[in-house]
Amino acid sequence: MTVIGDPGQSAPGLRPLAALIDDLARFDHPSLRPYEPGSYAVSAREGVLPGGCRSWPFKESPAESVFAPRTLPGDSLRDWPTGTSPASVCAGDKTYVVTFRPLLPGERP
Repeated sequence: MTVIGDPGQSAPGLRPLAALIDDLARFDHPSLRPYEPGSYAVSAREGVLPGGCRSWPFKESPAESVFAPRTLPGDSLRDWPTGTSPASVCAGDKTYVVTFRPLLPGERP
């Protein structure tokens, strides 16, 4: 859902939704911390992205993540783009487009 505009200027029928959005936007609590995933699902496909490629430093080849995602520990990806931002990876004589999707606790790829 995309909400555009000032919630204070919403139509009468949408004011309860606007009030909820306003409350959520202002919500802050000292116990909140940015989520740091313990692991990531690694998906790969052969391909090239603009700007060159990174060398693949991990034990398992990215080719092993082409048909089914693999899992990597979260602390091993500190300098890699994660989420919806893919990375271009050179491994051997092939180039892969790789994504690292954060996993929730207990989730398996």
